Amino acid sequence: MEASCKNLIAPGLVDSPLKLQLLLLFYRHPRLCGEARYLTDWLHESPWEIEEALEALAKTGLIARIDQQGRILYRLELHTALWPRLDRLAICFDDPLRRDEIYSLVREADRERQFRAWAAAVQQAGSYAVC
Repeated sequence: MEASCKNLIAPGLVDSPLKLQLLLLFYRHPRLCGEARYLTDWLHESPWEIEEALEALAKTGLIARIDQQGRILYRLELHTALWPRLDRLAICFDDPLRRDEIYSLVREADRERQFRAWAAAVQQAGSYAVC
């Protein structure tokens, strides 16, 4: 797998299949700008999971979060320096063999993200016990 693809697939970045799908959806439809509930029609996932994934992607700067008249809209950053890496990720994803490798990397990143969250929770719980 190319390094440019691996750089995007990491804990805290693209670390779930839904985040991968959302990022590729915005990449393939660069003018798409919509609310989380609108994107449920595209992805057939729960609106809460989509909103959580969108918020996480926005926090990392992979997509933009726009507050417009009380509505939260999401879109791909049009001036992003990520375009070359997104190009490579989309090309790799279109190859069935590489797609399997991408999903394997995403699952690994998801496990690492979950472990880090667990370790942080354990550490935080331990700090409360000391007080």
